[in-house]
Amino acid sequence: MKKINIILAIFVFALSTVSVQAEKLDKMIVLNFGNWKFQDHYTYPYWNSFSGFTLGSATDNSPMWDIDKTETTISVAITDDFGGQSGNGPSTLMTFPKFELSNAVASSLFLGVAGDPMGGAKIENPTAAIELSGFDVNYTYNIYALCALKKGAGGSADGKNRETQLIVTGASAKTDAINATENTSLLEFLDIQPTAEGKLEIKFGAGPNNESAYKDFYINTLIIETSNTATGIEEEVSSGISIYPNPFAESVTISNTENIQSFSIFDLEGKVVYMQAQDIKNQTNINLGFLNPGLYFFQTLDVDNQTQTVKLIKK
Repeated sequence: MKKINIILAIFVFALSTVSVQAEKLDKMIVLNFGNWKFQDHYTYPYWNSFSGFTLGSATDNSPMWDIDKTETTISVAITDDFGGQSGNGPSTLMTFPKFELSNAVASSLFLGVAGDPMGGAKIENPTAAIELSGFDVNYTYNIYALCALKKGAGGSADGKNRETQLIVTGASAKTDAINATENTSLLEFLDIQPTAEGKLEIKFGAGPNNESAYKDFYINTLIIETSNTATGIEEEVSSGISIYPNPFAESVTISNTENIQSFSIFDLEGKVVYMQAQDIKNQTNINLGFLNPGLYFFQTLDVDNQTQTVKLIKK
């Protein structure tokens, strides 16, 4: 009996030491800060959302899902409290070279302040931080951050610089800052190498040029992608389907579609802007000149009912 117990103990210990093998990130991960929940909005792509803004809070799905709602090996947790959450981010669609942010996503944010707005003269979350883990160390990563406060919100009507600073640390550290007041630009941290353990830390705080009396800072959104494979827009689905040109001006050509029963094109709000389920030939030309410039997602459904999605950009 004692021998059996020893064997069981060894077996349990072995199970406890098994960790999830980090895998290459094939699709973007998009992470929303604030109170916007994907589950409340039937949209595409999939946005990961935090369960709270305090120490230990993680995303509703952990590990996080990519834009195709496929589980990745990357997790995130708050390691230094934020001061709160707000809906005072930009209330309009924000368009960037590689993606767009809907007003619902951009308007949600976490914040911190290095002083008490109520006059108590105490320090209230002057910094915040998150830890990302589960990266494949064989790749480097690009991280894009939106730090933006809409006009007139949270005292921004005074026009003061509310510079927010991010420090991204993996094998080395990169620092950048931006004025969040009415900001429409992204902070970009390119070719970030994770630590040997597959981790990245991001610290948030007021930048050196922050003019606010309370040194308030803001973070709305993070986008994470593998930099080694993200230098150009994907033009070929793994099943062999080819989509070109990409970016396009008026039309695209889809070829090698023998095993495809339908395909759809979604905008950033998840609305289907084009769908075809009949007359899909080996080479199909689609006129998409009616679409507005921006980012879209081309999704195929094959004969085995498997879906795949690639980014599509209208110039």
